Amino acid sequence: VCYSPDGSTVITAGADQTSVVWDARTGERKFVLQGHQSPVGHCAFHPDGNTFATAGERKAIVWETKTGKKLFEVRKPIDSVTSLKYHPKGEVFATGHRNGKILFWNAK
Repeated sequence: VCYSPDGSTVITAGADQTSVVWDARTGERKFVLQGHQSPVGHCAFHPDGNTFATAGERKAIVWETKTGKKLFEVRKPIDSVTSLKYHPKGEVFATGHRNGKILFWNAK
């Protein structure tokens, strides 16, 4: 689960290969996002709240917060993603992996 920087949106990552975008104020489900072929274990918001990323086994997907539109995905044939975090300035995000490696990705 991750909250948007302003607290208005919540993302839940699921074992069913989806993520759900919720309105944190009303509890209303806004979007169900599909695009992963494995359980989604991680999510993180860009510091401006306009986009967020989700990560599963071997890829991360960046989504638009307001529409749920998939903007792009990044993949690398390495070990499973174990963590995901945006840099405080939002220029990059990092994925940590089971094999101990950290990869940095352009956030745009």
